[in-house]
Amino acid sequence: MGRRSEVADPIDILEDNRTAGAKIGFSDTLSWRAGKAIPVADLLRRLQALAAELKPIEQETANTDSFKPTAKELASANLLTHKDKGVRAWTAVCLVEVMRLFAPNAPYTPSQLKDIFTLLITHVIPSLADPTNPYNLQHQHVLQSLASVKSIIPVSDVPSSQTLIVRLFSTCFDTLSGPLEDLSKQVEYNMTGLLQCMIDEAPTLPTEAIDITLAQFLRADPYLLGASKAKKTDTTINGTHAQATLSLRQLPASYNLAKNLCNTCEDRMVRYVSQYFSSVIVEASSYGAETSLKAKSRRKDSADSDEDDNTNVPSEDDLKNLNKAHRLLRELWRAAPGVLQNVIPQIEAELATENVDLRMLATEAVGDLTAGIGAGGHASHLELDPAAYPYRTLDDSSDDSSKDPACPQSFIQSHSAAFKSFLGRRNDKSPLIRAHWATCIGRILTSPSGARDLNSQAEQELLEGLSHMLVDVEEKVRLAAIDAIGMFSFKDIVYRIGALGNVSREGSLLHNLADRVKDRKQSVRRDAMRLLGRMWGSAAGEMLAGNERVISLLGHIPSKIFDAYYINDAEINGLIYDVLFESLLPLGFPVLKKKEKTGTKGNSQDSPDADMSDSTADTVRTERILILLKDLDQRARPVFFAHLSRPAHYASCTTAFLKRCEDYNGGVMDKDEVEIRKQLKGLINFLTKDLPDSGKATDELWKFAKLHDRRSYGLLRFCIAPDSDYKRIYKSIKELRRRLDANQGASASMINTVTVITYRISNLFLNKSHIRPIIKSAQTENHVLAPAAQDLLKLISTKNPGVFKTHAEELCRSLEAQAPSVSKANEQSALDQLKALATFATRFPADIPKDRKFYNAMVQFVLYGSPSETAKHAVSIIVASSEKKEMHTRDILEKSIKAFDYGSSNFVVNLAALSQLMLLSSPTLPDEEVDVVNDIAIKRVLLRSPKDTPTSPDPSSEDLPDHNASIASEKDPSWQQKPDPTLQAKLWALRILTNRLRAYDDIASISEIATPVLQLLNLLIAKEGELSKTSTTPKPHRAVLRLEAGLLLLKLCAKKERGFDALVTPQTFNRLILLAQDPVQEVRAAFIEKVRKYLGQERLSPRFYVPVFLLAFEPDRKLRTDSTTWLRARAAALALKYPSRHVMESVLARLLSALAHHPDFEANQEGVEIFTQYILFYAKSVINDTIASLAFQVAQRVKGVRDAIAPKPAATENDTTADGDSGNLYTLSDLAQCTLRHLSDTHNWSMQALSTKVSLPSGGLFKALPSHEVAQEIAEKVYLPDGADELVERLVRRSLKKGGGDKESKKRKSDDLLEGGAAKRRALGTTASNGTKGVASKARPATSVKAKPTPKPKKQNGWSSDVSDDEAPRKSMDLTSSAVRRKSGRSTTTGARKSYADTRDSDDDEDMRMWDEGEEDKDEDENAPVEVDGDPIADGEEDEAIAVESRPAGTSGTKTKPTPQRKQDQNHDPRTSTDPLVHPSTPPPPQTSDARSVSDEDANSEKENTPVPPPSAGSTTDMVVRSVAGSGKLKHPAKPAKVAESGDSRANDGVAKAARRAKGVGRSDGVTHAAGGGAGAGAGAGAGGSGTRATRARAAKASS
Repeated sequence: MGRRSEVADPIDILEDNRTAGAKIGFSDTLSWRAGKAIPVADLLRRLQALAAELKPIEQETANTDSFKPTAKELASANLLTHKDKGVRAWTAVCLVEVMRLFAPNAPYTPSQLKDIFTLLITHVIPSLADPTNPYNLQHQHVLQSLASVKSIIPVSDVPSSQTLIVRLFSTCFDTLSGPLEDLSKQVEYNMTGLLQCMIDEAPTLPTEAIDITLAQFLRADPYLLGASKAKKTDTTINGTHAQATLSLRQLPASYNLAKNLCNTCEDRMVRYVSQYFSSVIVEASSYGAETSLKAKSRRKDSADSDEDDNTNVPSEDDLKNLNKAHRLLRELWRAAPGVLQNVIPQIEAELATENVDLRMLATEAVGDLTAGIGAGGHASHLELDPAAYPYRTLDDSSDDSSKDPACPQSFIQSHSAAFKSFLGRRNDKSPLIRAHWATCIGRILTSPSGARDLNSQAEQELLEGLSHMLVDVEEKVRLAAIDAIGMFSFKDIVYRIGALGNVSREGSLLHNLADRVKDRKQSVRRDAMRLLGRMWGSAAGEMLAGNERVISLLGHIPSKIFDAYYINDAEINGLIYDVLFESLLPLGFPVLKKKEKTGTKGNSQDSPDADMSDSTADTVRTERILILLKDLDQRARPVFFAHLSRPAHYASCTTAFLKRCEDYNGGVMDKDEVEIRKQLKGLINFLTKDLPDSGKATDELWKFAKLHDRRSYGLLRFCIAPDSDYKRIYKSIKELRRRLDANQGASASMINTVTVITYRISNLFLNKSHIRPIIKSAQTENHVLAPAAQDLLKLISTKNPGVFKTHAEELCRSLEAQAPSVSKANEQSALDQLKALATFATRFPADIPKDRKFYNAMVQFVLYGSPSETAKHAVSIIVASSEKKEMHTRDILEKSIKAFDYGSSNFVVNLAALSQLMLLSSPTLPDEEVDVVNDIAIKRVLLRSPKDTPTSPDPSSEDLPDHNASIASEKDPSWQQKPDPTLQAKLWALRILTNRLRAYDDIASISEIATPVLQLLNLLIAKEGELSKTSTTPKPHRAVLRLEAGLLLLKLCAKKERGFDALVTPQTFNRLILLAQDPVQEVRAAFIEKVRKYLGQERLSPRFYVPVFLLAFEPDRKLRTDSTTWLRARAAALALKYPSRHVMESVLARLLSALAHHPDFEANQEGVEIFTQYILFYAKSVINDTIASLAFQVAQRVKGVRDAIAPKPAATENDTTADGDSGNLYTLSDLAQCTLRHLSDTHNWSMQALSTKVSLPSGGLFKALPSHEVAQEIAEKVYLPDGADELVERLVRRSLKKGGGDKESKKRKSDDLLEGGAAKRRALGTTASNGTKGVASKARPATSVKAKPTPKPKKQNGWSSDVSDDEAPRKSMDLTSSAVRRKSGRSTTTGARKSYADTRDSDDDEDMRMWDEGEEDKDEDENAPVEVDGDPIADGEEDEAIAVESRPAGTSGTKTKPTPQRKQDQNHDPRTSTDPLVHPSTPPPPQTSDARSVSDEDANSEKENTPVPPPSAGSTTDMVVRSVAGSGKLKHPAKPAKVAESGDSRANDGVAKAARRAKGVGRSDGVTHAAGGGAGAGAGAGAGGSGTRATRARAAKASS
């Protein structure tokens, strides 16, 4: 129907249509006069009859003249405004029929048409919303006629047409906004046609009509609809209660109507939509532009500074409209992207505006447009559920994201310029924009539309951008990036995020995410750690199935999480616990959905094992623990083990706490109130000290004690009981939580605190429910979890063996079935089971079977076990559990001795059994049998030539290296990972000799036996592991042997109460600590690890901190940094526990003494540069502003004593020269003072003079000066070479700059606060002008003058005691000199290989014995700050020290005539070692009376415990070893040796000097040093070996 330009007069119409055609027979009147209305029934009948006649007539055949009277009556006001709905409905039917027949010219005036359309729009069309209306068919007929005939078009020509059009649009959309099932599709279809006709034919549409149409798209946002529900008058959105709860899947028909209108009338709607957004966006964007221009104007003209900026910023209402427009934009892109072709450029311009709010809205909009996200927001995906079981797999297709509707067009392809501008917001100056950008990237990558439109390159670019956001400087940006990654599904994480690399690959997205666990912001750490935990928990199923891709990508996530524990922050530690219990090992896992409720989500607190048996659930849970443990690295394992063992450690404290709570009785006590409160306070503090807010937690535990709920006490006891299974513990935790929730006196904070503590003290992991699955996994050698199960068995046996009680019998029977024989070998898993059972037997011997069958099985392990450690543990089980211990011990001893045949298949096993017998039963064995064992160890093993190799290898040594023949070769590697039978035999032989000493509690009863053994161990270290005189031991054997000797010495010294530490002289100690600089990295790492372990347990004296400080040049970065961290933690812990002892400060004196006797020390510029690094390493690890002054005075006091390690010959003892043999010590004292002074000045630390006396350790380190005059001369003399002060200052500043220290600041004149500070500063800095290196303004004494070296014989290898001339030709097999060995340890790096000590079991016997002594709780290796179990420092013996009285100017000291010594050869070098354990000589001379002020470090040193003189002079290694093999009660040789008067020592010292001169590395300053022989002639003779100076130079260069 065409549209008329104007409405014609009815008379004209009648005249123009006088043609023949169909006529109607209707003759009834439809109008009436006022007061005589036609009855409604009659009126309805007449209208129905008229409609029935009009409907069949076709427009082409109609005689319109006959319709005119009736048409006129239908337009009367009486019918159009009739109060009856039926009359109005039938009138509308007749009117649309008349309009159909008269089309295109309606037979009505404009005013009549207005009344007609008012009826149709306001009454008929709205009535369609009610399908139950009795006239619904008539209403639908009217709508269908208007849409099909297009009779609605004349509405644009009537008066007030804009109002009617707006009402028409509003009515149609409101009618279709109801529930979809109530309306027929025909109504929606006809309304679409009706409004489409209006859009196409109307000259222009009112703005309100466009608003109404576009507002329908916002119905996809249920929150907006809900918010507008109360605003019924809002013409843009007339929401209903039903609409407010609609989801994206339940959009009303009005949404589809608007969508169809935009798509079918795209040409017209493009203009209308563009106008709409222009009125909102462009106007708002102008605010930003005006603001920018005015800001620039203000910068040019300061007069405008008073202008109100707020006038050019969008108001709150404007921002709301903008936000609404951008949401509409998103939905339009999903529904009808074609209408936005003119709008997107406006959004692109908005991205560049200055206003942050506008840029943020535009950034979000473009991101969502790219992702195809509408007004309803981002579609929800399946969350990563770490507690789900069965496990999620990569083949799981239950992700709902694949079903989300996608946008019909690709935004990236259609609007590439806008997308490129969006990508530039990655570097926006506003962190808020960058945060929203990161969120948008997550939505793009996880939405179907974004994933469809991105190619691989674009996807990688977005992922890299998201990775970059993880390291942004702003907290909110990092948080947004973490949240964006949380949108990814498990499959996307593996295939898309994983494409950039795993968590270990530097720079990858997963790596950056893992680094956020150490973020400085608590919120970032929390979100990152929880997301990583959910990732790993979701991937546990694939990792268990052996998916290598998943394992490689996500397997190391727990290591990254546990690594954060080293930050030593209580909040981080608490967060690790939360992630452990929520994601890694969720409480109540596995959680299964019940079959009858498959559609409901499982609840982790309801029936943890709904569809499986308890045993199956225990197996699943154990596998989860083993998966977690399997992929942990060496740094994370101690943390995880500490968490697992914490309940056992806290069990006794928790038990005591509950007992005191019962005594406390809610605060009402009859007696001992003060004592009960005191004890309860201590226990509460212990339980809460590791919590983030320990103060608040302490208050909450007091409230818990006041509740006095005895049932809660019982539930907590169930949680910590070793015999509780997992199900019982889990139910106890749930019941405890319910009881606290129901208790009105329990606050939410208290409930949370008690719950957290309950989780930490409960045996959730190491309980009896998991023992059987662990044993089963450990026994299956080919199982991927077998190694982890074996490690877990070791942990259980050490920390919580009580859980074995239920399964002890089962474990014993399993070992009986695996018992080996001559022809049958046991399974490799038997070793861990035996170790676990041995520890259990030590604690609970009554629970071990006593039958003969089990005993015979253990004997079989003793004789034929593989590997050899199985014999050791089998012996421990027999000795601990046997009721006839002595008889069984003798039986095992006889069988082992009888079976021993060097080279046989089980000879190493026999040695292992004998070693353990010596430890456990040596005091009870007859001396004759002990002598036989010693004879086997020494004569048949240690003294056996390396050429005599075993005829068959040890069955335990599979995959042995090629050099199994034990003959040295130039191709030998430096380390042997798996020792061959020959090496194993020597190691067990050394343990036999050492274990015999460890079996005694007091050294006084075995002093004659102990001395030769200590001498042997010392000699092994001095000779670098060489035992043979006639042949050379392979290099890997020597490395392992010298390491073993050092570890055994540490083990002996670790029992301070036994007194072995007193027998280790300073010379021996200085040689022992050089293992920290061994050329073999495995030796250094194992030695330092053992030192740190024993020091952490306070089983060693403080002097053993010295080797850790020798790691200044350690090439292994991890070892050096870990040791530095450990030293800092120890220093802080010792200062807190022993504030008055100053342990670490006094260690400086020991360090200086050790460095003075270091073979590399030279008092020249090069020596200053190198040894300053040692002092800096000490200072940076220990010193802070509070102890800097004390450390300075310790270094100063060292200059007030003499070096007692290498005393002068007796003939010159009475001279009064200042230096004596202490020049090195004084040089290092000046160097330490200089270094500490510059360090304090750089840090602006205050160096104040202290009134307290400074204690120096003794133990043979120092002795008093002979007179006051000597002390004054030494104090005034400067021993550093010229220019040392400036060199040290440069080194200090360089080290602080490299290490991120403080910036250079104005120096504080700290020297003036010290006595003689100004003079000393001048002397150290500028007064040395005589040109002599290392000499100040005063002349050096005669000992400092360069002396002509004494000629030395050639063809000597540098060993002093057992090297003869006939061994000189063995140049190719010559041992590496001590200096080269140390230097190579500092300058060479080796591959990261597992230390031999990591695989050894040499300490197991000690650990088991410690159970009986109550020391096992301190056996955790303190690799600080990993200390979960409370105080990182165990109670130990204090370092007793007596103050050395200082003798400054004006004071005098007591003088006593020194005791004369026997005259020595005048050619004897005073550096010759006096260590009685290696080179026999007379004991050190008695000290003067002033020496009484020098103290020892231990209480044992106060006893008269002088080392027994060793064998005679000239004794070889064989003689030393044979001295150990004497009778059961060894005696010392009748005559002490006089090596000092023999020629061997002098000759070898001459060899060393000649070698240094021949290599061109002799000392050029001519200073006589005590280091040459102070470390022992055995090793000191070669101290100046080849390459020494060059290596030091390289080390110094590398350090700079």
